[in-house]
Amino acid sequence: MRVAVKDLFHLKGVNTGCGNRAYRKHYGTSDISSSAVQTVMDLGAIIVGKTKTVEFGGSQEVIGDWCSYLHAFNARGDGYLASTGSSTGSASNLAAYTWLDVTLGTDGKNFL
Repeated sequence: MRVAVKDLFHLKGVNTGCGNRAYRKHYGTSDISSSAVQTVMDLGAIIVGKTKTVEFGGSQEVIGDWCSYLHAFNARGDGYLASTGSSTGSASNLAAYTWLDVTLGTDGKNFL
């Protein structure tokens, strides 16, 4: 299965940014993979990339000049629906890319 992971999860050899450019730059690449990511890899999943998230997995809308990244594009939206919230990138990627089988998101702060 092809899996994309939310940018709150660590993926060995890849930067974890938690939706924040300063955090990504400060911490660099990860030396480990989060347990959830490692579990799906051990089961044979192919990690294809990371998905956007709001800063540090909060629930705020990603608008304004203070944010590090804009919200993920809502491929199924009608022009009025913005994709906002913590796992918006995971949901948007799954909706947009038919070749993507699964995305990992979170519901809370326990993601490592």
